[in-house]
Amino acid sequence: MTTPLPRRKLPVGVQGFAKIRTGGYYYVDKTPWLHQLTQEGG
Repeated sequence: MTTPLPRRKLPVGVQGFAKIRTGGYYYVDKTPWLHQLTQEGG
């Protein structure tokens, strides 16, 4: 049986990228979609 990964916190009210990355919060990097967003709008 595998051990589940610890749950990460949601960064509600957290200001600053560094704090989100180092504080153990969920983070979704959407950089690959920026080109599409700028070309097609959103």
